[in-house]
Amino acid sequence: QRLVISLSTRIWQTSTSLNRAFLKPRSIRWVSDGVNARQPQQQQQRIPSFVEATAAQARADPLSLPKAREIVEDLLKANSLNSRDAVGAINIFKMCNEPMKCISVINSLVSKGFRVNKFHYNPTLYSLSENKLFYEVIDLFVGMPHNGAQPDIASYTTAILACERTSQPRMGLDFFLRLQETGLTPTTLICNSALKFSRELQLWDQSHAILAEMRRLRVPQDDSTCTLYLSTMDQAGLVDQAEAYWAELKRTSATSGATLSSKAYNAMMSVYAHASSWGRVTALLDELKASGAQPDEISYGVAIFALVRSGQKLRALQLFEEARRALPSLGPGLYNAALSACGGDADRAEKLLAEMEARGVPRTTVTYSAVLEACLASNQTERALRVLEKALPTMRPFKDR
Repeated sequence: QRLVISLSTRIWQTSTSLNRAFLKPRSIRWVSDGVNARQPQQQQQRIPSFVEATAAQARADPLSLPKAREIVEDLLKANSLNSRDAVGAINIFKMCNEPMKCISVINSLVSKGFRVNKFHYNPTLYSLSENKLFYEVIDLFVGMPHNGAQPDIASYTTAILACERTSQPRMGLDFFLRLQETGLTPTTLICNSALKFSRELQLWDQSHAILAEMRRLRVPQDDSTCTLYLSTMDQAGLVDQAEAYWAELKRTSATSGATLSSKAYNAMMSVYAHASSWGRVTALLDELKASGAQPDEISYGVAIFALVRSGQKLRALQLFEEARRALPSLGPGLYNAALSACGGDADRAEKLLAEMEARGVPRTTVTYSAVLEACLASNQTERALRVLEKALPTMRPFKDR
């Protein structure tokens, strides 16, 4: 009887524990699985491969880099790298400044039928660019789609900058248009490069389209954007478009409370100077100084040139003296502008020339031409001959800057 009671008790305890272990938790797990069915997969951490761990160790400890390079070199020679290990191998070769080895890893994967992607290509493109192998950057980028790799914004950035470094504006603009077709949002750096390409190719409508695309996608505009677009309009002689963009910049600046830089003012001053709107040039200089920004050598140079062309030579020389006080050093462009304001004052012109020599400022053909003009305007032929004799050894024909 005691044995029966003991067995019955044991059976009851066992069934109770089974209910607790399976029935209730199973119902709880069923509800939990319905709500967070993918949570265990999201929390599961990806275990790095041996080569990836080796690359991470090399980044953390540069002293281990030679050993890491030796390991991946042996794997590359044995043709035993898979797609996952190849990413670590490429990063190790990139740290060793061996971009051609990175290309060898990609070629090895392609030859074995492995899939390659941006994680293989982007560090390779970056390594080639860092080693100034810009033509190789372009070749590798062009081959990405053929190997099934989809370029991303980093790939396009490296390729477009390579086109800029190799003076291939048409190809760079083609890459930019291809980027637009993908639906990716270009960066400010990419848009600025596209503006450069359009200016070099004299595609004025394309410049308008790029700026309109930046507005549509709300890509931020920086100083380079402003100066590039204004200089493009200056080169095209499109003063109205430049003025419309300048008015837009002023409105944006007033709304945001930011101050336009001296570079932006310089670009607009150059537009007015080439349009012979001398009064607007000097007005912009006054506006620049009133805004609290510091005019630079270009600002003063363009304004002095505008004053000379408008016949206000005395005011131009006064502005030169202001620039001398405001700027830490003066370049040849500013001195040349002041020399053009001397007119028939040979003494002042020679004094400025002597100052340039004493300060080590380079003298150009424009410099000596202005001094000679001042001497000849005051009928001082012998003085002009002495200046010419001193200038001949340093003058370079066909280079006026």
